[in-house]
Amino acid sequence: FILLRERMSDRKWVLRKFRIGWASSSANKKRNKLKIHVGTLSHTSVENKSIARLTKHLDAVRAKASDMMASYESQESYLTERSDLKESKNLLP
Repeated sequence: FILLRERMSDRKWVLRKFRIGWASSSANKKRNKLKIHVGTLSHTSVENKSIARLTKHLDAVRAKASDMMASYESQESYLTERSDLKESKNLLP
C-alpha cells in the first residue's frame, strides 16, 4: 500500500491508502486528481523503501519503549528504597 493525496472540493488534503497495482497509466489519466509521490522508483523499490522505513520506525519505537521501561524500573526501585528507608527510620526508637 502507498499513501495518496486527493484534493477535495474544500481544498483539504486527504491521505488515502491505495494498492500499487491499481495505478496504471490509464487509471492515472482518469483520476488526474490523484498524485502518486514515488518519483522514478519502481514498484518493488517503493515497497522495499516503505518496509525499511516502517522497520526503522518500529525499531525506534521499541528502543524508546525499552528506555521508558528502564527509567520506570529505576524510578520504582528508587522509590522502593526510599520507602524502605522511611520505614526503618520509623522503627528506630
